[in-house]
Amino acid sequence: MPDAPANCQCHGFGCRSRDLIEAHIVPKGFARFIRQAHHNVILTKERTRRTPQLGVSDWNILCSKCDGWLGRYDDALLNAAKNFRRLHHNAGLVWELPDVNPDEFAKGLFAILWRASLSQRDHFAPFTLGRYQDIVRDIIFGAKAFCESPALSLLVQRYTSKRFDPSKFYTDPSLAPFMGLEAGGLGLAGFRFLAKFDDHPLDPGYANFDVTRCGIVRGLYMEVEKTPEFEHISQMVAASIRRSDSRDHG
Repeated sequence: MPDAPANCQCHGFGCRSRDLIEAHIVPKGFARFIRQAHHNVILTKERTRRTPQLGVSDWNILCSKCDGWLGRYDDALLNAAKNFRRLHHNAGLVWELPDVNPDEFAKGLFAILWRASLSQRDHFAPFTLGRYQDIVRDIIFGAKAFCESPALSLLVQRYTSKRFDPSKFYTDPSLAPFMGLEAGGLGLAGFRFLAKFDDHPLDPGYANFDVTRCGIVRGLYMEVEKTPEFEHISQMVAASIRRSDSRDHG
């Protein structure tokens, strides 16, 4: 990977450093977690990828200090994914993670989207936070709080499946307008995230599930087979299994 251009400056809040590092868009810990099983995939809207690529990075975003600052939020998100079975409580179709800090969890997700929005890699070109990019930056670096930024909200679901382990794949960040609002998200290690970045509020019916407001990480279960992305997921999983079997018997 080439070094960052000499004129590139860290995008962290108030940072002027030009000594940039290889910053991963999706934290490396997720790559290791997903790689624990052979049958893992990454999904893209183009549907042209043939081999999983984990840990895509960019040298044009952060210095070491700012990357380290965001590390605590990356860890909170990863901890929730890796230890979901142990940490979660159920109430019918609703699950909760009462021991996971909701502010850190939400910042972990928005940090991924922020890095993807800033990235100069073609891999993330379809995704942008637009005019909310700096607002997200201010929040994840502690200059503002979610309560000061009603444009931002986060909803999360948990994938389930009787056919494969949905924690072993992730999707690229993508734009996904929601109920007429600007929004986007990704699937990651068993979670299905939807982040709103729009000045208009969510419907009040979602208030108890907005991680940035409700004071707890809470969501609904969603059978991956009933989602619009399932056909694509199943095709990619099948292809990954065939590749794995071919290697094992090669």
